[in-house]
Amino acid sequence: MPRRRDKQQEPKPETLRFTFQIQGPILRQIIDDGPRPPRDVGIEHISLWLTATQIQLGRFRRSLRSDLELFSRQGSTRKYASQRVHIDEHLLLASAANLGKALDRFGGDLPALELPPGLSDLLRHLRNVYEHWEDYKPHVANPPREGRSGRKLRELSPEAQPWAIKIWPGQDVKIACVLSVRELGAALRALRRSLPDA
Repeated sequence: MPRRRDKQQEPKPETLRFTFQIQGPILRQIIDDGPRPPRDVGIEHISLWLTATQIQLGRFRRSLRSDLELFSRQGSTRKYASQRVHIDEHLLLASAANLGKALDRFGGDLPALELPPGLSDLLRHLRNVYEHWEDYKPHVANPPREGRSGRKLRELSPEAQPWAIKIWPGQDVKIACVLSVRELGAALRALRRSLPDA
């Protein structure tokens, strides 16, 4: 029968520990625009804004759900939930408009990558109106300004009501009463499936 070695007799491996401390500024770049084929640069920018838009769409859905759950409450909790919806709505439109810009700029080299007809224009004009809320929002701009984006949005979607959200429980939500969250999500998923690797 083999003799068992006592664990206390086994030599312990020596352990060295180092601590590194980074000093000075660190430069971190999200996208490397160094010398690469324009097609690869385009895919990277489209992918960046597609990811941002999908993240913001998820955040918008979650904040809207929280806001609806707190609908009957009063006070700061309800107000915070309502403000989150407004912020996530605004950031979703900004991300989606930047996705549209990236597709406009780089999509020529990647014809399979596009949003449904009219969606890019709707996103851009909604984003512009929301971005310049101080000129367009009722009760802030008195009277609201009639700017180019406001006119374009009204021409494109006469029923648009910025800062209003129309909800069909369990079915769909429409930002500004015209932008279908369900259809936007489907368009983003289709775009993701079509996106080649850079």
